[in-house]
Amino acid sequence: MSSDLDKDSIKLLKYILSHSKNGNLTISLEDMVKQLEMNINDILDALKKLEKMGAIKLMQPPTPDFIFKSLISEAAEYDLMYLLERIDEKTYKRKLEEIASRSSLKDLTIDKSCLTSNIVDLKEALNDMEYLLKIIHEIVILPSMEKNEKQKIINDFSNEFLTCLVYVNSFLRKLEFLSEVVSESLENFKKVRIKAKIIVEEKFGKEYEEFRKNAIEKLINFFILGSVLYPEAFYMGEESRKCDSCGKEVEIYWRYCQFCGANINKVFLATNLVERKQRICYNCKNVLPLKSEVCPTCGFSFSEEIARMERILSNLREELELLSARAIIEGNDSVINEMKEKETKYNEARLHLEELKKAFQEQKFVNAETMKYLIVDIDIKKFYSILLKKITIFRELMNKAGLRIDKSFEESVKNILENEEKIMDRIRHIVNEIPLSLQEYHIIVGKDEKSLVCNSCGLKNIESALFCIECGNRL
Repeated sequence: MSSDLDKDSIKLLKYILSHSKNGNLTISLEDMVKQLEMNINDILDALKKLEKMGAIKLMQPPTPDFIFKSLISEAAEYDLMYLLERIDEKTYKRKLEEIASRSSLKDLTIDKSCLTSNIVDLKEALNDMEYLLKIIHEIVILPSMEKNEKQKIINDFSNEFLTCLVYVNSFLRKLEFLSEVVSESLENFKKVRIKAKIIVEEKFGKEYEEFRKNAIEKLINFFILGSVLYPEAFYMGEESRKCDSCGKEVEIYWRYCQFCGANINKVFLATNLVERKQRICYNCKNVLPLKSEVCPTCGFSFSEEIARMERILSNLREELELLSARAIIEGNDSVINEMKEKETKYNEARLHLEELKKAFQEQKFVNAETMKYLIVDIDIKKFYSILLKKITIFRELMNKAGLRIDKSFEESVKNILENEEKIMDRIRHIVNEIPLSLQEYHIIVGKDEKSLVCNSCGLKNIESALFCIECGNRL
């Protein structure tokens, strides 16, 4: 059977066999992508081949919704890479087009335009809307122009204005899908968090931290992209973390101030993205996506290349030992010359392996170094609907001049505004859940014997706390 399988299918089958218990394995596609260092399309193809051959039986095949969200998450990584100036505009747009043309999308009926919506065109659309509003304002107040003439020009401009709105809406759709990914991640983390209060052991602590870091990572990606549309709500900064009510220093995972019980209106989300170093593929020198261990351009992997070179070195060592024995027994020049050539190849391979290991360690060091925290402040008081504001200005200008607004325009913007309200509601909900995801395992289990347990939510607070940092209940 193995002769009929390709490399990816064999790799996947070995993984399934080594991780299954009693012939069963329950694992998400997202975890497979991380652990196998394969992209989702290759995993899906390999799963189908293995099932077709009868090697495995899939109980719950990946849904179209899951596949699309995975691609949205991948597109968002390239959005971030462009935002942080790690790839140029041409590469950025090309990568998004490649994602949108994946074979796994062919059978999906979901609107795929949000996959190619990009930050460059988004900013241009937002600027164009501001410019059009200024032009429309100038036309409306012109006393010398006839009303019919104004109406005709305004109709043309309203079509351009609507085109910009439609493009912004496609980016909103991307944020909507990402918000679903974030919400799912937070829900999964919440379940683990509930277990953490019962299972107090080192092994579970590691699982908890893995879920926590995964949730925080998705939050950071989502909010940094959201800052393009809502800069007043999300912004980078290193302000002092002080309670607005009593002025005392607060921790990033508090929902309420332990000193005065006030609700903390700002959530301090730590991120390392501002100082994240650029990672370059060792082989082809192209920029690697965030967290990628396998180069998507040339397929280079440090672990695979190091393993290959170690095998070559082991074979050369065995050949050298045989030639050395022959040289002692036979003692002729041809064997000695062959041995010298083999020694040269062995030394070259050894040096190359050392170079690979050194480069691998340096890249690991860069990854570890990027885990340092900076502060992202999310001020939930400053939420406002950016598109509603612009559309309202447009309507007010029309009413002021006594001009008509086309019915098709009103019907189109209704759907767009509904989408924006939906994403704003999701953002508000997610922001409310953030502090919980920032609580490390030792905070949940409260190893300090002198900690105060809240009789409302059960969280263990420090002995000196006056109010619970999670629910605000007086202790």
